[in-house]
Amino acid sequence: MASRPPFETHFSSNFGSSFPRSTSDEPTVQTSGVKLPVIDLSHLTNGEEVKRKRCVKQMVDAAKEWGFFQVVNHGIPKEVFEMMFREAKKLFDRSFNVKVREKFSDTSKNCYRWGNPNATSPTQYSFSEAFHITLAEILSFSDDGNNFRTTVAMYVQEVARVAHMICEILGNQVKVNSKYFENIFALQNSFLRLNKYHPCVFGSQVFGLVPHTDTSFITILAQDQIGGLELKKNEQWIGVKPCSEALTVNIGDMFQALSNGVYQSVRHRVITPANVERLSIAFFVCPYQETEIECSGNPKKYRRFSFREYKEQSEQLGMDWLAQRRAVVECAKACVRIPLDGRQIMYRGMRTRTGISVVSMAHAEEAIRKGGEAFLATIEMVGETEAPDLRSIPVAAEYADVFEPLRRPPPHRNNAFSIELEPGTAPVSRAPYRLAPAEMAELKKQLKELVEKGLIRPSSSPWGAPVLFVKNKDGSLRLCIDYRGLNKVTVKNKYPLPRIDELMDQLEGATWFSKIDLASGYHQIPIHEGDIRKTAFRTRYGHYEFVLMRR
Repeated sequence: MASRPPFETHFSSNFGSSFPRSTSDEPTVQTSGVKLPVIDLSHLTNGEEVKRKRCVKQMVDAAKEWGFFQVVNHGIPKEVFEMMFREAKKLFDRSFNVKVREKFSDTSKNCYRWGNPNATSPTQYSFSEAFHITLAEILSFSDDGNNFRTTVAMYVQEVARVAHMICEILGNQVKVNSKYFENIFALQNSFLRLNKYHPCVFGSQVFGLVPHTDTSFITILAQDQIGGLELKKNEQWIGVKPCSEALTVNIGDMFQALSNGVYQSVRHRVITPANVERLSIAFFVCPYQETEIECSGNPKKYRRFSFREYKEQSEQLGMDWLAQRRAVVECAKACVRIPLDGRQIMYRGMRTRTGISVVSMAHAEEAIRKGGEAFLATIEMVGETEAPDLRSIPVAAEYADVFEPLRRPPPHRNNAFSIELEPGTAPVSRAPYRLAPAEMAELKKQLKELVEKGLIRPSSSPWGAPVLFVKNKDGSLRLCIDYRGLNKVTVKNKYPLPRIDELMDQLEGATWFSKIDLASGYHQIPIHEGDIRKTAFRTRYGHYEFVLMRR
């Protein structure tokens, strides 16, 4: 089917053609399924105080014990779910090649994800596909005349209302400042994730969604066919018994920190369906990047940190991996302490050495509101020699177009470069290398520049080379692609090398020599369309391929 991602090919290129019967050392407890607490939200508004208090207590107890519960009578019309699932199905039924390039607005990034390009073992591979849409993107949707924009906005409005009610109740019980949930619909960092789980031919132990915790305050999940969700409790995986007509709510990492560990963010996973395709829609309530999370109660288990700090730490090391090893993240000291065999391993991030304290915008605003003085200052560097302006050099000014930085791909040419492979070669794919935090930031920056210039594009190729950085003489970082795997299976071009003495003879009589770095001399040779997929490389920020020869 043209809409189905190439799971089998991608999995095989990463982990070989033989698939383990079990990819988990922690089997699911064989029960008929545990029934999560079911909360009737109508008791919150029917005017009976006894029922309202009982409903609040059930919700709080479930958040403490399970980190999960289900809600019924939430007030969202059945027609809204039907419309949303209908639109989601239309999205997923599109051609795979169309989906990998999908953008919902002119400013949004590619929002389609499938499998897991960063998986280094079968246990990290997700046999599913998803669309990830932030509220900021929803608000900037182009009006294309179809129902998608209207349906998504209506669904988010309804689910945000339920999310606000739940967050407010849980927050009040642990004396959390209500400012975190004042207007959930305006939290543009919150997002919808439309999931499609495919039947897995490798056995039920290959996951539809790998074990994880959510980075949100809470997540509200709706599914068209309930089933497959498993929670980790008492070091065992337990299947959740389906409950029709219910929304599933789970506590995220942010709410666990806010509640000082009273509410639990529980690891969970989704098992692939046996013989049906399944859709789900998850709404993640997330704060702004600069929102500071400060836990309630004493003694405090967590120091104050911003959502941005948390995301950066989790991207660098992986929060599931840290939680499994009882690691302690100390944002103030930019370090992570990991217990191991009676001792501690300390991972230190890069820190500024200016001696100047850096605070978030939210923290600064709070200080000003409390009467603190604020000063706006500009800093000018003196005593440093500026680089010469090329326009002041006569020759460079005369041929200014030669020295301009590359801004767009060159015009189409017929001399496309082909990559000929040895007969019977299978796609070569390697797991990404581990990068330092500074390298991750530089990678994100350089990828953005290459995409904007049209030199690379998102890829769905089964090929994949890892990336690394080499430091230049000036201290800057140069992005390198490790194509050694591709080179091993490429038919080598053979041609005679020129003789050095003949080259030297050609310089006879020359008196002036120059060394000019012609920027536009790079990225000039296009790659044959059929061979572009072979240049694919994988990063933590996505899978890309070159359309022009690298310099």
